[in-house]
Formats: sequence, C-alpha cells, structure tokens
Amino acid sequence: MSTTGASVTQRTITLALLAAGLLLLWLIFNSRWIERHMNRVIAWTLKKFTDLDVRDYVALLELSNGYAVSEMLVESTDWLAGKCLADLWLSDEGILVLGIRSSAGAFHGSPRGGDIVSASDTLILYGDLENIEELDRRRAGRAGDKEHSHAVEEQGELEETL
Repeated sequence: MSTTGASVTQRTITLALLAAGLLLLWLIFNSRWIERHMNRVIAWTLKKFTDLDVRDYVALLELSNGYAVSEMLVESTDWLAGKCLADLWLSDEGILVLGIRSSAGAFHGSPRGGDIVSASDTLILYGDLENIEELDRRRAGRAGDKEHSHAVEEQGELEETL
C-alpha cells in the first residue's frame, strides 16, 4: 500500500485500516474463546500426526487464577536456608516444592522431606504467586517464623472457605 502521491484522505484511510487491522489482531490473540478452540485444534493435530504426549499444563495446574510455577533462588539470609523441607511445612502455606536445583547445577525432582534447602539452591515452586513472593522476601529468624505462622493461618482460613 504505497502512499506516494496519495492525498491526505487516502493516507488517513490507509492509516485507519492499518490501525483497525492491528486492533483486530490484538482482539484475536487476547480472546480466551479463540485460545480454547485453537488449543483443541493443535492438540488434535499433534495427537493425530505425532507421538508427542500433549497436555494443557496451564489448565492442568490452574495457572490462570493467580497460581504459578516459579523459580526462587535461596539466599543465605532467607528463612528457608539450611532447613530440611519437612521442617518448613510449606504445604501448610499452600506452596509445593516441585524440585531443587543445586548451585552445582544438579536437579533433584520430587524432593523428599529430609532434603536440605541450601543457600544458592534454586527451588521450583507451585502455588499462589503472592504467597511465593512473600516467601521469597522472608528472612531468617523469629520474624520469619512469625511470618510463616501467619501464612499458615491465612491458608487455613482460605481452605475453610472452599
């Protein structure tokens, strides 16, 4: 669409068409209805023509309602540092530890209660993003223990309402 030698009206119409096209694309790519249907088409196509195991992990983990899978680097001053998972009771806060990546790069999937969280480890966590962010800010000591108790109480109240 060349605008060389075009009048102001023609240039305005061209610009309006371009803006309308961009708006239409934005609406299409932000539509949950279109996303849901495209996911079905893609899943069917992959199942029909490939051997890939297709799953909708966003739906499976309920990642859309404030829940997320997140990485958190443990620092030496963090409340988590130097403790074993069983002593942390993170599940009581609504946070699950899916894996631990050590500072050396080794990955330990599905960690057990006896696993120690060391400084410089990266934790792969699942839970409410606000709870994970709060945990990331929590520092060692009595204040951290108090914040943990408060988070456990809040999670208990939330579970009672469900």
